[in-house]
Amino acid sequence: MGALNHLGFRVWFGSEMPAISRFRIERKFGTSVFKLSLDQLDSETRLKILEQTIKVAAEGFRQDPKDEVFRQDVADHVLNTPELYLVYTGKECIAFAAIEHFEARGIPVLYLGGLMVKRDFQGNGLMKDLISLEIGLSKPRVLVARTQNPCILDLMKSFCEKEKIYPFTGFPKGDCQTVSEFLNINRGGFDSKTLIGLGTYGRCLYGDGVPKSNHPQSNLFMERIDPQMGDSILFIGEVAYEKK
Repeated sequence: MGALNHLGFRVWFGSEMPAISRFRIERKFGTSVFKLSLDQLDSETRLKILEQTIKVAAEGFRQDPKDEVFRQDVADHVLNTPELYLVYTGKECIAFAAIEHFEARGIPVLYLGGLMVKRDFQGNGLMKDLISLEIGLSKPRVLVARTQNPCILDLMKSFCEKEKIYPFTGFPKGDCQTVSEFLNINRGGFDSKTLIGLGTYGRCLYGDGVPKSNHPQSNLFMERIDPQMGDSILFIGEVAYEKK
């Protein structure tokens, strides 16, 4: 058995099936990255992890970390996700990514369930490198993310075939259409062609308004939803791999 103390509490895990993997993403401020399998952790550890992600989410979304509705929303995204990345600089948690893997009629999918970087650490490609790490490990065919944020569209553009990012390039086709139909049947909450979800969140997630992308085209595209009404867009893209 081994012990990991970096998170500010002790987490024990078996050597044959570890609950935690450790990576590094090089940054001038230094980072340590932990990938956690939440279903292998005890309830006390899961709650401590939740408190750290709430702090990151509250700063990123500009929300009150004591607000019960907000806390429950973060808990739903974090504790119900199979895997969670936590990023630290020193002992400070600065980012997290809640992810899920599943197959949609035989198509391997990576679902980005919740992504956040503290604002002081945004704009340097940290989340892009984190998702790149996961794609390299799991090799999904399709990438999925639901959002109000145009910056998530930018993230999708970084990893997907430029003509196969839906609905940005039109109605879903091919494998992405299959994933859209699968998700519509199993999860629902959006139009299977436009991929727009009306009132998904019930409110705008961002306390000071949705962030703007550095790319006007992404901002313009997101104008088709009303974040104040809680609308969202489900982006589905075919992952681009270098052809050998």
